[in-house]
Amino acid sequence: MVIMRKGDAIQRLQSLQPFLNRFSYATVGLFGRDEPAVILRVACEAAPDPTMLSGLDQLLAMVDEGNCMTYNDPRRGVSKRVLVGPNGKIEGVRLTGETAARDWLKELIAEGRPATELRAWVLAPADKPPQGGEGRGQIVCNCLNVSAKDIQAGIDAGLDLPGLQQQLKCGTSCGSCVPEIKRMVAR
Repeated sequence: MVIMRKGDAIQRLQSLQPFLNRFSYATVGLFGRDEPAVILRVACEAAPDPTMLSGLDQLLAMVDEGNCMTYNDPRRGVSKRVLVGPNGKIEGVRLTGETAARDWLKELIAEGRPATELRAWVLAPADKPPQGGEGRGQIVCNCLNVSAKDIQAGIDAGLDLPGLQQQLKCGTSCGSCVPEIKRMVAR
């Protein structure tokens, strides 16, 4: 199971702490820069109890049926819920029993992009966004949220390290990504 929820991230992280010992494996943390979100990752031998899932949905304010898309297949142990805000952006996701879409949904939440075009696909068991979309890929510069694809596009346009730093700002904050950017430029 994976649960991601935007808004009040620190408070939600603390409220999820008591749930960690209920599973064989569970972690909770934060992701995103401008507006952090909480993420709970769980692995267990059997599907979580529907009452517990309902409690988690309540705790994370993901119960507004008018704004939640849901999918339930109790026979297979699959239950999904996606909360879309009034601005068309995904604010929360719970994937239980099947989590293939977790990475691209996490990226969508972190970037705060509208989910309008992808709305029909958010409950699908797809490990890549539809329409051949690849997503942004690995983030190289965590400080400024610059992906390997962004950097490669700059390199393909003829930018060197100083040019990338000037245009994308990558490698200009803490500098820990500079060696990786140099390797990319050298290739």
